[in-house]
Amino acid sequence: MSDRFYGEVSFPLWAEQYLPKVETSRRINRMIKDGVVTISDDEAKSGLPDVLGDLERIGLPYDGSTAEYFEYPGTKMYGRFAKAGKFDELVVSDGEDHLQAGDIVAMIDEGKSLADIRAWCHKTLDQCAPLTPLLEEITEQDWLAWVNTKAKVFRENVLALKNNGMGRVRNLYMSPIPLEAGLAAPFGELGLLVTRPKPGWKEVSPIEMDEGERLFPGTSFLLVDAKTAGVLIPMHMLASGPVAVAEYLEKISGNVAEPPRSLAS
Repeated sequence: MSDRFYGEVSFPLWAEQYLPKVETSRRINRMIKDGVVTISDDEAKSGLPDVLGDLERIGLPYDGSTAEYFEYPGTKMYGRFAKAGKFDELVVSDGEDHLQAGDIVAMIDEGKSLADIRAWCHKTLDQCAPLTPLLEEITEQDWLAWVNTKAKVFRENVLALKNNGMGRVRNLYMSPIPLEAGLAAPFGELGLLVTRPKPGWKEVSPIEMDEGERLFPGTSFLLVDAKTAGVLIPMHMLASGPVAVAEYLEKISGNVAEPPRSLAS
């Protein structure tokens, strides 16, 4: 049995300038309505059009759905950028957004009050409610404000996507140029690049890299390659507290477990 079946994903029209061009065909269609693009694929792998992965990596908002197919239930998918550089995602399988009568009867039999049952119903439905705002209400300026809360390497790679295009979207926390530990200037400003190898099981959290730049203003946290994390410390900071920055890199790369310290600590 094939694992390819119908799926579609929608996103704001302005987002296309950051994405690889979607080549349409007899199985892949592109439609625009009210400033929203919908890409549908009759034979998407697991019902997920290829562009969905790009949207997730870049942090672009989307709505999607997959058809029911043999043992695969139909699903609805949502992605929205959120506060503090986070990206919220929600997947709801068919039927999960409906209350089961048996559950309500069981609560009545248990002697739950009407207020308790109502609260449970609202909580259950809220967990499956589509993420907001609506795609047509989200502007590029809204998204760029979110991008500006991310690590510098993410911001630079987003700019490259728009200006130059990068084919398939890779990890936007990866350095855009080859780097080695020592003096480096990946973003034009000379600094000291400190690197640490990642254990094979460890994935460096993008949120931790974003947070590192908030803890230590002026630094740039990034991935040097698939096995190495790094931080660029500007020359003017080398006398004020590079040890605390290096300790934070050790923690997020999986080399130590101590909590981070800010330069002020």
